[in-house]
Order: sequence, then C-alpha cells, then structure tokens
Amino acid sequence: MLDEGKIPGAGIAVFRDGKPLWIGGVGRADKANDRRVDADTRFAIGSITKTFTAIAVLQLVERGQLRLEDEVAKLLPELPIDNPWQASDPVRVVHLLEHTAGFDDMHFRNMLALPGHSAAQEVARFAAELRVRWRPGERMSYSNPGYGLLGLLLEKVSGREQREYISNEVLTPLGMLDTVWTREQAGPALAIGYEHETGAPAPWDVVSMPAAGSLISSPADLAKLLGYFLSDGASAPTLLEPESLARMQRTETTLVARAGLQVGYGAGNYYSERAGLPLRGHSGGIEGFYSNLAYNRELGIGYVLLVNTLGGEEQLKTLQNELLELLAAGKRKPPAAAAVPADPQWNGWYAMSNPRNQLLGGIESLLNAGYISAEGRRFRITHPWHIDSVEFDALPDQQIRDTDDRHANGLFARDSDGRRVMVTDNHVFIEGSFATVALPTYALAAALLLLLSCLLFAPVWIVRAWRGKLRGLPRWGVRAWPLAAATSLVITLWLSFGLSLAELVAAQPNARMVGISAGSWAFAGFGLIGLTQTLRHWPRLGARTARVHTLLASTAAVGLALWLWRIDLLGVRLWAW
Repeated sequence: MLDEGKIPGAGIAVFRDGKPLWIGGVGRADKANDRRVDADTRFAIGSITKTFTAIAVLQLVERGQLRLEDEVAKLLPELPIDNPWQASDPVRVVHLLEHTAGFDDMHFRNMLALPGHSAAQEVARFAAELRVRWRPGERMSYSNPGYGLLGLLLEKVSGREQREYISNEVLTPLGMLDTVWTREQAGPALAIGYEHETGAPAPWDVVSMPAAGSLISSPADLAKLLGYFLSDGASAPTLLEPESLARMQRTETTLVARAGLQVGYGAGNYYSERAGLPLRGHSGGIEGFYSNLAYNRELGIGYVLLVNTLGGEEQLKTLQNELLELLAAGKRKPPAAAAVPADPQWNGWYAMSNPRNQLLGGIESLLNAGYISAEGRRFRITHPWHIDSVEFDALPDQQIRDTDDRHANGLFARDSDGRRVMVTDNHVFIEGSFATVALPTYALAAALLLLLSCLLFAPVWIVRAWRGKLRGLPRWGVRAWPLAAATSLVITLWLSFGLSLAELVAAQPNARMVGISAGSWAFAGFGLIGLTQTLRHWPRLGARTARVHTLLASTAAVGLALWLWRIDLLGVRLWAW
C-alpha cells in the first residue's frame, strides 16, 4: 500500500487491550541512503502538537491560574481581536481549545516563523485571522491561530516559554523524552520528508506558532501518549486530573454538543469514525509529513501512524481501516442506531457557512449548497446544478449520520439567531431560500456559459469580420469587449490552478500572482467597457440576436466581477494573503 501511494516510509504503533502489540516501521526514512524506518525514527507530527498544548492549558486550569470561561480579550488585551459580538459573546479560552472562536485559519504569508520573533510578535502578525466571522461558541472551524493564542497564554500565565513548559510539564511526565521541537534537536534519527508528486525531498520550514504544530516525535514516543489515553490516565497519573482528561475528550461549545451529541473537536482531541468504530485522537499534516493517532478506549485499541510524505490519501485510509479491523477482530463493535423516518420539517435550501479559509469562503458557499429533502429514512442534499447529492441517515432526536457510518455525526437544530441549521462534525449549513442559495448558483452558471460562448463564437466573428460582414467599429469592436473579458477570465483561472503552496507560503509577488490580480481587474474592466459600449451603440449592432448576446455577455462579466469583489477575490493580492 505504501508503494501504491508513493509513500516512502511509515512508523507504526498498534495497541490491543490497552497495551502495545507492535511498534516499528516499514519502508525508508531516507531514500538516498536507504535508511529504514524503525520505532525510534522521528517525524514531524504537525497538528498533533495541539494535543500537548491542550494538556498544558488544562494543567493551568487545574492550578487555578486560568479558567476555560476566561475572556481572551481581557487576558491578552494587546492582541487585535475583532469581535462584533464582544459585548454578548466574547471569545473565551474554551473557544480556542475547541476551534469555535470563529477565527480564519492561518493565511499563507503567516505560515512560516520569522527568525528572532517572540511568541507575542508572532501572534501579532495574525490580525487578519483574528477577525471573528460569526457568533463565538457555535460553529467549529479549524484555526491554527487559535492555538497560537493558547501558546501565548501559556507563556503569560505560567511565566515560562511555551516550548519549555510543554517539554517539562507534559512530555516529561509522559516519558516522551525523544520528542523535540527543532530539526537540530531531532538529529540523525529524523526522517526525510518528501514531496508526494515529485518524490523529491520537501523543504524543511519552521512553522509559526510552535504550540500549533512544531513537535517532532517517533512511533515509540507517541505510543506513550496513545497508552495514556487508553489507560484513562493511569500511565501518567500526575499529568491531569481525571476530570480534565475527560474534558479533553468532550466537546461542549458547539450546537451539536449542546444537544448532547459527542462528536467534533474537544480540547486538542477530536471524534471521528473509521471502519465502523467511533474513535478519538488527532492528526497532523505538514510539508513532507502526515501523522495520525486514533483510539477507542472502550475496546482498548488504537494506533499511531507517521509517514514521510503528505499524500497517498486512499492508501493511508485503507491502511488505517485494515489496522483497525485487525485490532478489533473478535471484539464487539458498538451497535449502530436504527434509522427512523426523516422529518420533512427540515426540508429547505441550505448553504455551508463555516469555511476554514475565508479566502475561498464565497466559492465554497456556492459549491456546498443545496436543497435538503426528507426521503424515507434519509435526508438528501442536492446541489442546484444537480451535479452531486449527498445522503444522510435520519436518526432519533433530529440526529443524522453519513450513510457509510454506524454512529451519529450531526443533527438538525436552530442556532442562537433562531435559524434552522444542519450541523455535522465539521460543517454547518444554514437555511436560506431559493433566492439566497439556489439563484446565485444558477446566475454563476449562466454567466460562465455566456462568457464561454464568446470564446466559441469568436472564430465565427473573426471570419465574418475578415469577409467584411462586420464593417464599422461598433459592430465588431463592441463584440470584442466581452470576448476580451472571457479570455482574461480563462487566463486568470489557468494561472490560479497552477499555483503551488510553496509559492503562496513564500509570500513574494511573482509573475503568476501578479497575473492573477491584474487578470481579474482586466476582466472587470473589459466587462464594464463592453456593457457601456453595448448600451451606447445598441441601434447599430446588427442583428437582434447578436445584440442581445453581446448585452447579456457584457452584463454577465460585470455581474461576475461584482461577485468577485463581494467575496474579496477581485484583484486579490495573494502575496499579501
């Protein structure tokens, strides 16, 4: 499976009956030197770092130095948190832990640490991300900057540097003495991370905000964290009180949690389902590395999987499913809830409303939208274009689940503003209407088709102009403007699809980024000129069909440009994002 997924190597730890069954490695940690992966090979574990940060925060809560309900703006008044709901719904520490503050995720230009910056200076760079996009404490949206703030809180409250605190107060009690923060500390045991598509060594970048994703660990060391969860804290009894450990594995602030359904993100520990088993744990992805730690404490099973590339998702999914089937063999899986008739009261138009990255939020809200209809024992959400539909099983108490799963992972409810919502473990769909959900998608499709038709008709216009059938500037020139708009849009999209993450993270203007920004402005300009000229020369534009087409195409370009402006993509300066 590693070969099929172009995955050089994997470090693995598997537990059964709460104890390690096998810890070791498969494949190569270093392809050039044929160094093999073993139990002590070190991998960057990315966001699994958040689990250790959450433990550190809960320690401060236990010691009375911090409360989960404390307002972040009062603890860190120097930070530029922009919260329109501050008076009634301030961002609290618990919201940072559960990713329910409403913050944007890390912008590209802020992904890498700046040399010599303190934690406060690093977090201060995130003013754009620290804008609260919806009422805090309802919708989960994964946000690395939130854990950056927790790292800063660790320093401010404890009076100790965050990495030093986590190393001494969390890693040492767990016995994780081989888990480190830097490439230099990892030494020759560090695996080489590889780019998935090319197989070349991936660049080693120091990510900003260490509390969010900077740790480096091994299968043998991460097995100690897995053993801690499976033993319900008995393997390191001084680390957390039982109540705090239970709180890590419980979600409280989302709409789903308020209804009593324990799915979603807790405190550095989240729920998932795989191979029919409810699991908790955390995963991580960073340039050149992927990591996953998952367990089911009731069955006493779990695994750690560390690989040195970021890709091969299907093979990794299959591998994890087979690990769980092996570990759960002979054990009784939790029974699946029986489906019930779907309640038609929830029928209506809905659109996703909690984008992780606001840069693409406007596009996601159009693509992740549809009409929800009750059909037998299932709900179906069908996109307005009928290009896709997704089904959910209906369960008691307005709960739902993915049809491939056995356990509930969402529900229908009303939010604090009284709106009907469908909530899953990761997404929130808010009810709208045909006019607010479906009509914009139809308008977008119509506009794109009209502009595409300009490209299709262009050869005909050129031939007619060459044969003298389009004499005069108005008849030919006016038709050229929507054609120019369509061409600039196609070029802009082509440039966008060619962007690499490395270019975005570098945050330096290059020809591709400048072309995207200029191309979108050119598209808007050509569309506006075309519409103006069409209206100005309307009587002299020839056949009625051609005149109407030119008017509609120019109007479509202007409408698309206004939509791009509204979702902050018109003239977007990606090097500053």
